[in-house]
Amino acid sequence: MLPTCSNVDGFNPGALVTSGPSKFLTTLNTHSGAEGDNVYTIWSKADTVVGAQCIVYGKVTCRIPGQKAEVVKTTYDHFDVRDKTGPDMIKWLS
Repeated sequence: MLPTCSNVDGFNPGALVTSGPSKFLTTLNTHSGAEGDNVYTIWSKADTVVGAQCIVYGKVTCRIPGQKAEVVKTTYDHFDVRDKTGPDMIKWLS
């Protein structure tokens, strides 16, 4: 139903703890090295799209392996994270 959540090339975290993530996420998370010198994440426990405090089958799926730091919002919805976190990003660039 949702191509972004397919178990082959989507963001599917796995239907069960034992089923594992999609092939795409498995590959993405097993590469050694980072996409850049500094990797950061910004996410919210109140995300209305990801839901469940970003915990899917026991794992916070908003974190990137090897990230340097993160900002966790507690009241931002999905679009607030997108639209209102510019100041957080600017701090990392300074």
